[in-house]
Amino acid sequence: MLERLSIAPAPLVQANLRSVAAVCADAGALLTVLGAAEAAALLDAAQRATVTPIELEVAAARLAVGERLGAGSFGTVHAARLDGGDWLALKRVGLAGLPPAQRDETLRAAAREVRALSRLVHPHVVRLHGVVIDEAESIGMLIELAPRGSLRDLLDNTPAEVVGREAVQMELAKGIAAAMAFLHAQAPPVLHHDVKSANILVFDTGAEEGGALRAKLTDFGLSLTASGSSLAGTVRAGGGTVAYQAPEQFDGTFTAASEVYSFAIILWELLHGGRPWDGKTPAAIIRAVDRGQRLEVTAAGDRLHEVMCDCWAAEPSERPTFVGVGARLATASRTFETSAFKRRYAETREVTMQHTLWAALHGLVSREADRRGVPQERADAALLWVQRNAFTAGFNSGLQEALDPTQLRKLTARVWSSAAIFEGVDQWPCSLLQAALRADDVEHAAVFARALNSFVVVRNQPGWLRSPLPARTYRGGSLPRSKHFFFFVGQQYRQPMFISSTADVQQAHNFMQEQGPDGSLISKTDAVLWTFVFDPQLGCNHINLIDRHDGTLGGDANQVTPTTETHTYTVWHARLGWCCHVTLRWRFGAWQAAEDEWLFAPYSFFTVEEACYKATPTWTDPHRIVLRVAPDNKLERTDVPNAPWG
Repeated sequence: MLERLSIAPAPLVQANLRSVAAVCADAGALLTVLGAAEAAALLDAAQRATVTPIELEVAAARLAVGERLGAGSFGTVHAARLDGGDWLALKRVGLAGLPPAQRDETLRAAAREVRALSRLVHPHVVRLHGVVIDEAESIGMLIELAPRGSLRDLLDNTPAEVVGREAVQMELAKGIAAAMAFLHAQAPPVLHHDVKSANILVFDTGAEEGGALRAKLTDFGLSLTASGSSLAGTVRAGGGTVAYQAPEQFDGTFTAASEVYSFAIILWELLHGGRPWDGKTPAAIIRAVDRGQRLEVTAAGDRLHEVMCDCWAAEPSERPTFVGVGARLATASRTFETSAFKRRYAETREVTMQHTLWAALHGLVSREADRRGVPQERADAALLWVQRNAFTAGFNSGLQEALDPTQLRKLTARVWSSAAIFEGVDQWPCSLLQAALRADDVEHAAVFARALNSFVVVRNQPGWLRSPLPARTYRGGSLPRSKHFFFFVGQQYRQPMFISSTADVQQAHNFMQEQGPDGSLISKTDAVLWTFVFDPQLGCNHINLIDRHDGTLGGDANQVTPTTETHTYTVWHARLGWCCHVTLRWRFGAWQAAEDEWLFAPYSFFTVEEACYKATPTWTDPHRIVLRVAPDNKLERTDVPNAPWG
């Protein structure tokens, strides 16, 4: 409304200048009505009025301005108090002396930032408290005061607060990713267009939140609204900072994926502390990035490394979204201490009744059926089939076994090793359990795990006749290059799933030659041999030999008597990428079967003793990783990271 300009509107209305927008658009008519001096003053007031909604306007007289906190190409930042309240940051965008075209663009940028901040309310986006439009030489924005300054300031001044401190890095990264996911989820989506560490403010959360650092996104002067309701590319790619720009931006294309690339550069800064491409000219940076070069990585032992590498992929389509990044960071920051499994497992009583086990299995298969859109009756039929096989195998030794009080433990082991298939999922009982453990979705998984662990623990108690623990066991598989960063000498971690291994190293090598569901070699070019080494004096109380199954693997499910001829087979887990090893022995003209599966309990504790990576690994000469097995998981730290690969 014209009343916002503090003038008598009648002459303007007569000249058809009925709104602030009309005043800004028709300088000629304004000059005719008012004359040069008054027209210039009114035009300035009208342009300032377009920057902000009236409810955010703050008169300069209400401010007590304190010390200058910083300065940049936009102007200056001062500490300020509004009406005697808490200290805020007053960002003054300078207008004095600017040529008309530059002044207009500066005002448009200020308006974009105000519009963005006024509607983007999020814990990791800086909060706007008001806009000052009545100062002679500037537009002022009142935002939250960040005494720590920007992330770039923090890394320049006190890098030790961030570098080498994974928990701090993870929290800052998760906050930035959450803010960007929020921007991109708007309708229409908002693109920040200048994502960099200098535009991330850092706040102390206080003792009530553990004294952590919180990241908040700021500086929306270059922000864009994507066309339509999608995150399609836009030709407005000229803004931003070269060191953070994705390859496609050099060709004039800018998308949400371009901001994911910028986020990768921030992750590099969190890991290393330095300035990206420090000392290189913009032209040199562009040439290097176009040739596929990326910043040198020396902090390769961090869990952020994998996310960073995926985020700066050359092709935009190969980069994850910020929603995906957030999910991966949340998973990466899980530990046994913070897991739902730890709490739920402790609350779960020992499984002593069969119906408790079947109820847990029913929950797992029902959830999978719901996820796949499969009718419940098909899920029930699959579970019934597993029950029938497990009982048939379990009671084929007669009444004596039927009366055996350990029958439930044996039954659980048979279910675990079942080769049953449900909706294309091979060996679905253990597959669904493993998937739930990895996702920390443990309402039903904790019960199944408790039942299976009771078989492991009881079998390891004094008085049980059991196979002696070998000096080492093995596991064959693949290890993508993107996961190498995690497994380095000295790394201690827990594995949030059951881990199958074999005492026969040849079985592990044979598995690397097996074909996956797509017909390709499981190992491809990433073959790896895992070796688990045990303390010869203490052994391991959370591993056991699973030596029975439900009959679906063929032969006699309970016969473990040594025989004269041995053949080895492996069963491929389609979803999890690992195998169950089966040994078939020939004796007196009848096939007899026994699984050769040394099984580690979930969240077992390992220490990397050796990590030997090959340039071109094969199944005969694979990567080799040697792991020292903790004798007792309960005695080890609970806050070590979870492994990103099994």
